[in-house]
Amino acid sequence: MSKVKKEANSVNFQNFACITRKTWPFSLSERRKCLKRLLEMLSLHEKEICDALFKDLHKPTHESLMCEVLTSKQELQFHIKNLRSMVDSKAVHKSLATFGDNNCVEFQPLGLVLILGAWNYPIQLIALPLAGALAAGNCVVLKPSELAPATAALLSRLIPVYLESSICQVFNGGPNETANLLASNKFDFIFYTGSSRVGKLIMAEAAKNLTPVCLELGGKSPVYIDASADIPLTARRIMWGKTLNAGQTCVAPDYVLCHEAVQEHFIEECKSVLMSFFPEGTEHNDDYGRLINKNHTQRLISMLESSKGTVRVGGSHNVSAKYIEPTLVEVQPDDSLMKEE
Repeated sequence: MSKVKKEANSVNFQNFACITRKTWPFSLSERRKCLKRLLEMLSLHEKEICDALFKDLHKPTHESLMCEVLTSKQELQFHIKNLRSMVDSKAVHKSLATFGDNNCVEFQPLGLVLILGAWNYPIQLIALPLAGALAAGNCVVLKPSELAPATAALLSRLIPVYLESSICQVFNGGPNETANLLASNKFDFIFYTGSSRVGKLIMAEAAKNLTPVCLELGGKSPVYIDASADIPLTARRIMWGKTLNAGQTCVAPDYVLCHEAVQEHFIEECKSVLMSFFPEGTEHNDDYGRLINKNHTQRLISMLESSKGTVRVGGSHNVSAKYIEPTLVEVQPDDSLMKEE
């Protein structure tokens, strides 16, 4: 398992330009430079990124490129292209009270932004909010997920090479270190991706300083299949969304509400689609990812074993390999599988 260097476990807050007020707010040319540097980082270190993602999640190269690298590049390119129009002041409607004034909205950076990344897409869910924060002229503290140590170590090594420490720094640590970071420092904005439980804790801590937050939380993602649906196409799309990243996507199809007239047809099509996706199965297939760790694997297996439903597709698992076969369970609405993500 990759380990993060200890030097990256602390942040020099006094070094940030938004605190010292040196060369802040950043000019548009400086913001564009930062975005281009990140774009360069993703291009030059593409293989290292894919290797780190494989170590953490057994993520196949095509998924790493599509969902992590290229998605992040696209976001950076969007901000580079539209930077001027996004930060220009916008004229607003005049009221009777302001009829004689020049009315406009001026966009100003908030200051110091904390970005708490997630383990399921450890590059994308750092890079996308980072692009927006830098484009807006903010300074940033990045907190990669400790559950994806190889990717966190890579970001800790690369970010200082491509971004000045007065603009962006990386902080590493587990729940206790992160809680101390939040309690000991005042941020101007917090961006978090993860569970609702942790989101509540972050929001409670942010409320002490009236710090605005953006919480991108998990949940159950239903799919409804009507009797009129194209079942082969529907099954293919659902299975693609569920097998991507081994199902570890917050908006992956979580459960299906299926019209009884097409239910059996749908189940059979799911079996057929999985066979076409993975003719030799998924357990020893490098094109199928793994769960993030053994604890998460065991948690899902326990949920599966406690279910009163009927396994219709899949069901096999291997804790030591962090593997669970793509599984379809027929359940009632009050089943234990319907209560957690």
